[in-house]
Amino acid sequence: MNYLAHLCLSGIDEELMVGNFIADEVRGKNFGTRYRAGISRGIALHRAIDSFTDKHPRHHQCRQRLYDKHHHYSGVIVDIYFDHLLTRQWTRFNKTPLDEFVTYCFRALSAYKNEMPEKMPLMLERMIRHNWLINYQSFEGLQKAFEGMARRAAYPSRMNEAVEDLKQRYELFQEDFSNFFPVLQRFVADWLIKN
Repeated sequence: MNYLAHLCLSGIDEELMVGNFIADEVRGKNFGTRYRAGISRGIALHRAIDSFTDKHPRHHQCRQRLYDKHHHYSGVIVDIYFDHLLTRQWTRFNKTPLDEFVTYCFRALSAYKNEMPEKMPLMLERMIRHNWLINYQSFEGLQKAFEGMARRAAYPSRMNEAVEDLKQRYELFQEDFSNFFPVLQRFVADWLIKN
């Protein structure tokens, strides 16, 4: 899953949200000694979400649709598609209006900048300045995101063509997301009870 989904799945718990946000930049298993308990729990949640998502047949099916063209970037592309589809169905999954939720997230994350890994505060600033999470709603916003990622990709990715790929199979991706995200929400609710 990508940023918006991870933040949505954190609820309004700020430390959980911070951990979920920074997790990709945190290396190793001993992060509990570097971060306070709530943030460490968010890192662990992020990893549990990613593991569950990667193994789920719906997500796998979406990646397979893109694999011949995008190879190992197909998973990243699907995660961003799912953030887009989440914005389009937001009220089904979250009671707070999307713009209010994003404002809350940005405010909460900004308060913890000093506790983030080195690259994350700058990325957060860019995310806020360019309003990434809201811009995922539109194809134009998605196109900008994919073009930026394509420029930074280590290998040829054709991510600049990903929006067209989504448009061509929109209903299929939408159906997979609509079926998958409620299952993921239940997984997270159970995980939070147990952890």
